[in-house]
Amino acid sequence: MAASSWDKLFARLESGQHLPQVAELAQELVISHLSALLLRDFRVPGTHKPFGGHKSGVAEWTLGLVFDIKGVEEHGMNRTLSLLGIVLAANAWAATAEFTAPQSSATEPSPLSVTPGHTLRTVMDIPLPGRPTRFDYQAFDPKTKTLYFSHMGDGQVVVFDAGNRKLIASLAGLPNVTGVLVVPELHRLFASVPGNHEVAVIDTDSLKVIARIPAGKFPDGLAYAPEVGKVFVSDERGGQETVIDVHDLRRTGSIDLGGEVGNTQYDPVSHQILANVQTQNHLVVIDPKTEKIVARHDLAGGEGPHGLLILASNRLAFAACEGDSKLLVVDLETFAVIQVLSTSPGPDVLAFDTGLNRLYVATESDVVSVFHLKGKVLEKMEDFSMAPNAHTISVDSETHEVYLPLKNINGHPVLRIMKPTVPL
Repeated sequence: MAASSWDKLFARLESGQHLPQVAELAQELVISHLSALLLRDFRVPGTHKPFGGHKSGVAEWTLGLVFDIKGVEEHGMNRTLSLLGIVLAANAWAATAEFTAPQSSATEPSPLSVTPGHTLRTVMDIPLPGRPTRFDYQAFDPKTKTLYFSHMGDGQVVVFDAGNRKLIASLAGLPNVTGVLVVPELHRLFASVPGNHEVAVIDTDSLKVIARIPAGKFPDGLAYAPEVGKVFVSDERGGQETVIDVHDLRRTGSIDLGGEVGNTQYDPVSHQILANVQTQNHLVVIDPKTEKIVARHDLAGGEGPHGLLILASNRLAFAACEGDSKLLVVDLETFAVIQVLSTSPGPDVLAFDTGLNRLYVATESDVVSVFHLKGKVLEKMEDFSMAPNAHTISVDSETHEVYLPLKNINGHPVLRIMKPTVPL
């Protein structure tokens, strides 16, 4: 490959051309030098220096940049080649020129931006309708790439097309809406509506409310047990689990848990419902068939467990404790607390990226605590400073995009989309 091709690629990078336009040339460069690279003898034309011998900051920036490639496959180039191509180009460029990452705007940062040393970088902020008021839980349908999240302060559920980054709808008439749960096979979205003491059932095709079901004093978290066709709803202030039949769309009963209820989750391995009882520091296990409590376990090492997430494949549960800002790692084989870690103050919603083995804990203190899982051991990566009330989070494990509805950025609510800076 002639050195002029490298010059052409550098010029395209420097001009800020969108990655798919650069991909073709990068592919050509990689193919030309791939065999030499695999033999660890690649040298950038005109530099007499081996691959990897240049500024690591540029390589880190370009690794993050590769995460933003959309439609690369349409250009006949897979992600591996794109990664190699851009990194090779960046290392060559670093040998001959000083580089400054593009500056981002407040409302829509450049997709090329990255902050070295951080786990996440902002892709863009999507303006949202409504007032700068509190958001709450989210639900993501990975098949349709549809994100549902509650705009609690405005009494609305926001529907967002994550694949095309487009706002679909904002569904009103849901005062103080908290928990949301999408069940794709039923084409249903269940939303907890404390303002009406009910769960609203929304048809995800028509986006119309088709049922309103009484659900206690303060319905919050929701979980679906598919084998029995039931949704279990945390009645936080009522100290109960409300049970809803998803086919008849009616309340079938309630289960007294003996204290304020935190989040509720379904374990697809044991086929049981798990719920935090935050005032008792308990993790309660419910048989969804009988609607009875079958076990109650102490959550030692933390105070006020509210947030709950189950990683069934690793037989782990993560409980976020509001009282003392601790994160408990629970072994679901023994229900022993095997780790206690610190988060930023006020941990709330958790999200896990199964592709990167990365756990995000959104907090009330403007910070997202980021952890990496190795086997059954969780290691803290960073407390990432985000924005006021950044307490709710979700993630697409395929694209690794992270979604944070933020109530007040320059006076307006936005949906912030982020990605990891570098792959693990």
